Amino acid sequence: MWRIDDDGDAVYMHFIYGTPDWTMNKYVAFTASLEEIKKWNNPAWSLEKVD
Repeated sequence: MWRIDDDGDAVYMHFIYGTPDWTMNKYVAFTASLEEIKKWNNPAWSLEKVD
């Protein structure tokens, strides 16, 4: 999972001891199948298809 920060850089979500955090290193980014991510959907965030 990733997002664009205020400076326009891609930052990637990863977990440290179970706590989510952000990093510039895409090789440690959290990954999961779309089917798995949809199971976690809640009102705090939503999914959208991107290019």
